[in-house]
Amino acid sequence: MNLRAALVVLVLPLLSAVAFAAGTPAAGEGPANGQTAGWPAEKPVGDKVGPVTSKMLESGTSNTSQWLLYGGGYDNLRHSPIKRLTPKSVKSLHVAWSAPTGTAGQFETSPVDYGGVMYITTSYNRIMALDAASGQILWRYDVKLPDDIRICCGPVNRGAAIGGDLVLMATLDSRLFAFDRKTGKVMWQAKLAEYKDGTAATSAPLIVGDLAYIGIAGGEFGVRGFIDAYNVKTGKRVWRRYTVPVSGERGVETWAGESWKTGGAPAWTQGPMMWSRRPCSGRLAIRRRTGTVMRARATISIPIRCWRLIP
Repeated sequence: MNLRAALVVLVLPLLSAVAFAAGTPAAGEGPANGQTAGWPAEKPVGDKVGPVTSKMLESGTSNTSQWLLYGGGYDNLRHSPIKRLTPKSVKSLHVAWSAPTGTAGQFETSPVDYGGVMYITTSYNRIMALDAASGQILWRYDVKLPDDIRICCGPVNRGAAIGGDLVLMATLDSRLFAFDRKTGKVMWQAKLAEYKDGTAATSAPLIVGDLAYIGIAGGEFGVRGFIDAYNVKTGKRVWRRYTVPVSGERGVETWAGESWKTGGAPAWTQGPMMWSRRPCSGRLAIRRRTGTVMRARATISIPIRCWRLIP
C-alpha cells in the first residue's frame, strides 16, 4: 500500500458518513425482512488490473500498492514495509475519509486492497467493495443469516480473501461464498457444516494456489474442529482434516471415552503458513493438497507446504 492507502485503512473503524455510488444503498440500509440482498456494481470496478495470481500472493507485502492477504503475507506478520510511515511522520497522519459499516457488533476485519478497490467484511456477513481513494461504496452484498445462528462471542467476521477474479467470505451459518471482485455477483457458495450443530465460520479464508482453506468455530458448543480445502474456481470441497482424532487414529487414546466427538479444537482464525523446504514448527503440519497430517509434535524439515494452526 502507498501512504494514502495506509491512511484509508487506519480510518476505517471511525464509522461515519461517506458519499455513495449512484444506485448503491447507504451502508445502513439492510435487506428487507432479513432476505439476502446484493447491490452489484453499475459497471465493473478494479478492471485496470488483471486477476490475482499465486505469484502475487506469494510475494506478500513486496508490492506496497496492495494488501492481498489477511496478514499481509503467508507469514501473517501484519507488517507493512511502507517507508514513509515512520515514528516522525505519524504526527502528519489525518483522516482521508471514513465509511459506515451499517452493522452492529465487532468490527475485526482486515481489509484486502487491490487495483484501487478495498474489500471489507463486517459483522453479520456484509461484504463491501470501496473505492480505496474516496471510500465510495462500489458494490455490496448482505448474506441472509438464520435467526438461530450459534455464536459464542459476537457476530464477527475477520475478512475476505482474494484469488483470481474472486473474493471469498465465510459466514456465521457455516457457508463459504465467492463473489466476482469486479461486480459483486455471487459466483458460488458451499456449505461447510450444519450450523445448528454449533458451528460457525468467522475466519478470513486462506488462498494458496488453486485451493481456499477455511476452518470452523464452535468449540464452546462441543463441535469437532476441522479445516477444509475448496477449489477456488468451482467451490468443490477437495479435502477435510479434523483437528481431533477419530477412533482408530493416533492420539485418540488421549481422549477419555468418546469425548473426541465433542473435543472442540476449532481452527477459528488463520495462522502463519510455512513454505518450501524450511522447517515447519507448530502443533500440526499438513500437506496442503491432500490434508495429510505430517507432524504432531516434533519439528520436521522436508519439502512440503504446511499450515500452522497456531493463531
